[in-house]
Amino acid sequence: MDDTGWVRTGIYSFSAPPADSVIVKYLLQVLNENEAGLEKVYGCSLKYPVKIRVPSSDQDYFDLLGSALPDWSGGVALPSRRTIVLRPGAFFDPREYREVILHELGHMYLADKVDTVQVPLWFNEGAAMLVSGKTFSWNDHLVIGNAVIADHLLSLDEMDDMLVFGLAKAQLAYAQSLLAVQYLIRIYGESIIRTLLDGLGRGEDWEQVLTTKTGFSSDRLAGELQRYIHDEYRWALFLQMKNLFWILIVLLFLTGFILVKIRNRRRIREWEKNENI
Repeated sequence: MDDTGWVRTGIYSFSAPPADSVIVKYLLQVLNENEAGLEKVYGCSLKYPVKIRVPSSDQDYFDLLGSALPDWSGGVALPSRRTIVLRPGAFFDPREYREVILHELGHMYLADKVDTVQVPLWFNEGAAMLVSGKTFSWNDHLVIGNAVIADHLLSLDEMDDMLVFGLAKAQLAYAQSLLAVQYLIRIYGESIIRTLLDGLGRGEDWEQVLTTKTGFSSDRLAGELQRYIHDEYRWALFLQMKNLFWILIVLLFLTGFILVKIRNRRRIREWEKNENI
């Protein structure tokens, strides 16, 4: 630690309350262990040092970043200031720090590669979620499943406003963003993220580079994604109450049929046993 209270390792500098010293040590290890993976996904290395701050309280977090920040945020990347700010651990399980810091670092890598205004927000967030190691919880699956049932999936254009959404809608937007990036990777491989960013770095606009590298226009990609999500979450349709009623009826019928068969077999065995006496 230097005289300013910052802990420095390589290109990373941490500022955090003394009580979080163990977390700082852990996160520095996480950053060093994942640096090569981030460079591979984004096709670049960070050009400048990164400062990472953990304010001492929730109030300090919002005072530092301003009132425009959504109240559900767990951290924020500020590429122009080469800074990442993590929300104090009292707000969420400290183990989530790993996912949050890698997510925000993903934004820093993307910003080092291209101007963020060139990139749709869903792609930026989806790629960041990918490199963070985000996995869907049962609640995430339910959020998407419910949107499929209600036909309320968000369009790609709608997801550009996710930072002003309430918590429930934001959760759906982030989940769809990850599914969108996973869909592209499923077809073109993980290098598609780097490939698209390389095209933007050469001066192509998003629509041009997307069409050139994938054969999809944004509109066509949006349609394919909707179909992909519906296919992946077809099981959710069976959870609708009207379907659930008939499923239960069928299950009860099958259960009754099996029990009758078991009872009849027992009776036959008893008759055969009596005949042999």
